[in-house]
Amino acid sequence: IMQEYGKVLEISLPHKSHTLKETVRTLTEPRLFKGCLLNRSEWAEPLKWTPEYIAESAPTVSTTFKIGKKEWLLPTSERPHFETDCHFVQGTLSEFVTWIRQDSSVSCSKKIKIADSESESRGSDTSLSCYPPSEYWGYCDYKYMFQLFRDTPSLLSSLDWSGLGFEKRGGDQSTIWIGSELAHTPCHYDTYGYNIVAQLYGRKAWYLVSPTEHDKMYPTRIPYEESSVFSPVNLAHPNYTTHPNLKGAKVLQVFMDPGDLLYVPKHWWHFVMCVDTAVSVNTWIELVSSSFVWFDHYPWLLSYCRRVIHKTD
Repeated sequence: IMQEYGKVLEISLPHKSHTLKETVRTLTEPRLFKGCLLNRSEWAEPLKWTPEYIAESAPTVSTTFKIGKKEWLLPTSERPHFETDCHFVQGTLSEFVTWIRQDSSVSCSKKIKIADSESESRGSDTSLSCYPPSEYWGYCDYKYMFQLFRDTPSLLSSLDWSGLGFEKRGGDQSTIWIGSELAHTPCHYDTYGYNIVAQLYGRKAWYLVSPTEHDKMYPTRIPYEESSVFSPVNLAHPNYTTHPNLKGAKVLQVFMDPGDLLYVPKHWWHFVMCVDTAVSVNTWIELVSSSFVWFDHYPWLLSYCRRVIHKTD
């Protein structure tokens, strides 16, 4: 059972001539556009993207899949499952979908190389299917579509954001996320632009916290990622003993279904989890300030300085 929080407000596009880009221009909080894509003809094809459909369209595409233990999401877990805690398995999309569906025809005799977070060999081979889906989740996450589907132009060309007001933005400017049940991204905020997310298959849970609550989120640059600042809090099962400041934070929760769109403003903290096997795509919209790294990291720097000053008082 996940923690219950406040809900993200659901809104609709006022009228057909009013684009999503125009609507979010003045928004300062996340918004869910419920079922926004279901009646839009340009999204009819992407909404067919089940994991099987994608794998059949690109059966030989090989990539790296993130594998993590489901127990890390339990209330007893001391912290989230960071990138450095995961295994990384090389395989094809077809093999990954077979693993998700627990097809017994794939055995441990089929070798797929495992690599650590720095893409170095661990010195042993094993099969993706040797990670029981009952105990592990798998994620084809944060994949740039222009790289993943460079030999599958039909998938790239069928994704088009221009009808929502984002001209000349399609598959080449998007990332795709294909995850099994409980696959997740630890709590973090991105240091650039705002995020538009389209749910194509399955369901996802989002937990979001305003950048005004930085001091309550225990921000950290470990593990280091150039464009993200992480938090050790588990928003699905918060531990207020370990992180007492979190108790006063306003957390918003939203569940996304196929056809939904989510707007995530710049610098909003978010923890994202696949409720069941899910496929989503997103595109980050650049802002003028996104090129100024110092100002993008300012909220984290401010929080850090406050903690240092507090300790020396």
